[in-house]
Amino acid sequence: MLATLGALPPAAAQQPLAQTSVEALVAALRSGPATRSFRRTQLPDTGTSLCLGQDTPGTPGAPGTRSLSARNLEVVPYAGDTTPGVNLSVQFATGSDRLTPADQALLNTLAQALKTADLAQDRFAVAGHTDSTGDARLNLELSCARALAVRRHLVAQGVAVTRVSAYGFGSGRLLASDQPAAGVNRRVEIRKAPE
Repeated sequence: MLATLGALPPAAAQQPLAQTSVEALVAALRSGPATRSFRRTQLPDTGTSLCLGQDTPGTPGAPGTRSLSARNLEVVPYAGDTTPGVNLSVQFATGSDRLTPADQALLNTLAQALKTADLAQDRFAVAGHTDSTGDARLNLELSCARALAVRRHLVAQGVAVTRVSAYGFGSGRLLASDQPAAGVNRRVEIRKAPE
């Protein structure tokens, strides 16, 4: 589905987008109220759902750094449904955190939006979500691996590493709670961090 140039509905009520424009993303983010084929990550912090392992070599104090010596740690908070956001239909293969070419194209559009003058000073949270199929603990880990893959892609596209943090919720925040195994629940959510 191709979004129009107008503002998108709030992420909480929005079907994940497979295609959109830079302009529509900017409008949405400025407005609104076992062995697997994925890179293993630690489970998210139980208090915040922040995915651990977000350190980037050469960037002391990067978001997610869990060092006792990092006194100036800054983490982009996940604000739930209280800040502008958008759901993206990033279609990972089952049990994988590998981005498809279509996913990469969608995320390239997101990176362009995040680098516009309207959003360049803002920080964002990337939240990975799964459906309820399979083991809940593995889904939680997988959601973090996917959020981290999206974060790495955005950084590779020129979005500053300090502007994006990754969160994993597994199947804990279903978009279609009446259909817990539905594909619509498998998504990546982008939210503006509160100021």
